[in-house]
Amino acid sequence: MAALQDRDGLPVRTRAKNGAYVAAGGGGAAPPAKDDGALVADVERAHVAAQQLFGAARYDEAAEAWLGALRLVRTIGDPAIRKGVQPVLAGALGCALDCRGDPRAAVTWHARAFEANGKIGDTRAQGGDMANAGTAYLNAAAADAAAGDDAAALVASARECFELAARIGADCAFPDVGAKAAAGLERCAAAGRPAGAAAGDGAATGIAGVRAAARSEVRRDRGGVAGPPSPPTGIMRRGRPSKRL
Repeated sequence: MAALQDRDGLPVRTRAKNGAYVAAGGGGAAPPAKDDGALVADVERAHVAAQQLFGAARYDEAAEAWLGALRLVRTIGDPAIRKGVQPVLAGALGCALDCRGDPRAAVTWHARAFEANGKIGDTRAQGGDMANAGTAYLNAAAADAAAGDDAAALVASARECFELAARIGADCAFPDVGAKAAAGLERCAAAGRPAGAAAGDGAATGIAGVRAAARSEVRRDRGGVAGPPSPPTGIMRRGRPSKRL
């Protein structure tokens, strides 16, 4: 009898009476589970592939690749490695979702990256996460404004994110984070001015103002510590996670 196959054409494995896994319709034990080193190498390859897709503006595929990498991370046995790698991938996924036009989902992943980076004490990365979340909020505001909806609450949320990033940059002497936060706050101010108004002419939130903020580099500059993922860099360096994407 031919072996049963799953939707990917791979043999379906069933548990025999002795507890071992065998391929349905055939014999033999299941392959041994990969060790953490091999799994980290798989995650690294998936991360590099996702970065290349992102660089080619193939954001849907990049997002799927980073989601797949996050699934792989869950199979790593060492919790310290999982904690170190997850925020890198979560933040990158947020950037891809924002670029493909799903900024609300991006905010969720940037928030997860912020929380995860807090658990490992990476304050600089947290500043970048907040700047990225602020950018995503501004993009969501621009979409709502284009649809004729009031975007004031989203602009206010973006401002809160950039203000927190600015505090992190100032308190911890991270000038790169501070610069990103300052640029984001300028965008928020632009979003709060009527069309054609100069800085200092008023702060009424308007659709044209939000659109102008979205055009001013928001789509090109993701607002994080390193902006869009740079040319591929490893997530693991000498056994420790690299925070630069």
